[in-house]
Parts: sequence; structure tokens; C-alpha cells
Amino acid sequence: MHSKIKQLLLIRHAKAEQILIGKDFARQLTERGHEDCKTMCERLKKLEFTADSILTSSAARTIQTAENFAKKMHWNQKILQAVPEFYNADHSVLFNAIAKSDDKFSSLVIVAHNPGISILYNLLTREDNFDLPTCGMALFSLDSIHWEDINLKKCRLDYVSWPKKEEQK
Repeated sequence: MHSKIKQLLLIRHAKAEQILIGKDFARQLTERGHEDCKTMCERLKKLEFTADSILTSSAARTIQTAENFAKKMHWNQKILQAVPEFYNADHSVLFNAIAKSDDKFSSLVIVAHNPGISILYNLLTREDNFDLPTCGMALFSLDSIHWEDINLKKCRLDYVSWPKKEEQK
């Protein structure tokens, strides 16, 4: 049985080490990056979101971000899948991966890089040039039982936050 509403969580990877020439793929999260993941998970717990599938870039910093979320949110680590094509991917690669996701999943998490993740956010919200900060996340509802139906008419932004954003009390 497929859920009538799908939930999509977009996450930009957390703060990573400065670029080392030729070593971008291997960059690790900084201490602040790990702390930001903890902060964002506390916010996400209030939304009672649970993940059925996590697709992440295969770069070290995105995998570490996804693992941080999975561990702190008590999601099954087996649902985490590294997707090599997500490394510095264009928004269309991320969009197509969402559209091709198995409908048995009611909720999907995408952990990726800028500019692709921010451009995808802008397309889904009809905003212009919003740059999702590191460890920023955006939760969408898709009014459909099929991921392939993802589009502006059926996708609604439910929540957006990032580590330095002041939360409403």
C-alpha cells in the first residue's frame, strides 16, 4: 500500500574541511559540521519525520552528513545508499533520481552539494537564487502516490531551516 502523500527531505551536506587541491571528494566534516547535524536533527525530530530511503552523494562529507542524520534520527543504516552520480550533480540528476524512486517509499532523503541542491530547492519553491546553507534542510510534501509526479503543482514546502536560522518558539 502506497502512502497518499510522499515526503521529500533535501539536505545540503554539513560544514566540511577547506578544499585541499585535488582532494575535494575526500573532504571530511569539521567539528562544526558534526555539531550542525546534531542541531538540525533536534529540529527534525519535532517534525516527526522518518526516512524510508536516503540517497546521498558518495563524497565523504555527504556520506558523513547522511550517517549523522541516520544515527541521530534512529533511522535504519541499511536505507542509506551512496549514489556516485550525485557528486557535484546538476539539479536535474537529483530531480530524476527522485522521480525514479520506488513508490513503496513514502519518504525520501536526498543529501547533496551546491549548487544542485539549492537549484532544485528553488525550482520546487519557485524562489530565485536562494542558497541553502551548509546542513540546511527543506521538507516537502508531494500530493501523489507516485514519485514520478513530482512537480510544482503537487509539491509543497512544509519546513526549511539551517543551523544559524533562528527557530520560532
